[in-house]
Amino acid sequence: MVEIVPFGKYKNNSVEQIVLKDYKYFNYIITNLQKEEFVIHKDSLRKRFLDIDHYVNHFVSKINCVNCNELPAEKISIYEGYQGFRGSDLGHIYCSSQCYNIDPSISEKSMLYPLAFNSALSKTKSDTNHLVEIISNSMGLKGKRKSKKYLKDFFDNIQLKENNQLSFFNN
Repeated sequence: MVEIVPFGKYKNNSVEQIVLKDYKYFNYIITNLQKEEFVIHKDSLRKRFLDIDHYVNHFVSKINCVNCNELPAEKISIYEGYQGFRGSDLGHIYCSSQCYNIDPSISEKSMLYPLAFNSALSKTKSDTNHLVEIISNSMGLKGKRKSKKYLKDFFDNIQLKENNQLSFFNN
């Protein structure tokens, strides 16, 4: 069953829609779930937030390293520019720091991060959402408009990294 959020600025959206629309807000909820004054009374909704947070930060990429094209991407090079701008594209994801280091297109203002949504967090919502879109494309999620059920099914069947091993995580 799709978990619908009954509060906040994304009231009546699913947890999956929120993580893709506004990761900064989603991260705010995840961070505050640990605090006593922020309580989600519905256990299944609380669990879904925590599950989705785990999924978007521990998935196995559906696309390979742009350099060696042999191994699933695990890293993303993010350009950090003027006034805190952060950006990247699908042409800057790598399987390892070794492949990143031999790419001649890398700027000295780029840094290597894990290919995970929490690496997308930036000063602006725009930069964060742009990076989330790139990372979600590497998960195999493409296109702008997806139904709540489609997103639930997609996240419930995503391949995850667990203790350096691959696994499928199904609820």
